[in-house]
Parts: sequence; C-alpha cells; structure tokens
Amino acid sequence: MKILGINGCGWLNVTHDASAVFLEKGKIRWAVEEERFIRQKRAYDKKPFNAIKFCLEKERISLDDVDVVAFSWDWHKYLPKKLRQKYESNEVLLNSFFPKKFFSYREL
Repeated sequence: MKILGINGCGWLNVTHDASAVFLEKGKIRWAVEEERFIRQKRAYDKKPFNAIKFCLEKERISLDDVDVVAFSWDWHKYLPKKLRQKYESNEVLLNSFFPKKFFSYREL
C-alpha cells in the first residue's frame, strides 16, 4: 500500500510546518518539509506542493498510483463553517491540495 501523508493546510494563517511523507508497505520512504523548497522557516500558511511533488518524483509515480492520502489533522473539525462547506466536495479538496498546474492525475 502506498500512502501519502500531508501536513499543513495553508488556511487562516494558523498552520505551520507544511510537509509531506510517503510510505510504502508501512515503511517511510521519503519525508520532507516545504520550508526546504521555499526557504521560509516553518512555512506558515503554506500547502506542501513542493514537498508532495518531491515525494512523488523520487518514487517515480503519479497521484494515480497512491492508494491513500492522509491528512495530519481533522480539517473538517478545525475549519470555520463557511470554509468547511466550501471544502465538502472531494473535487474541491483535490483541486486545493493537488492543483493541475503542479500535478497530473485522472479526473474523479
């Protein structure tokens, strides 16, 4: 099983340490923080686009090859109601974290 873990959501100026981790068969293969790419300590209010892309490129896979995407927080619990409603759809969430300008994948 291939798992992509994501930390940092880029909302509300409250998140920091945006990062990504890639696991395969329960073993960590890659783990990297966004700050290493953008040169911004703690990567406040950023989504880990570069960190995700790094993990996928190192594995030579696309998002289509990932079995599970796991978030390090309960985004539904911590977002204000207005934003929560905006991100109810999987398609909106997918486009928010995996924009087509950075990633390629099959449509839902």
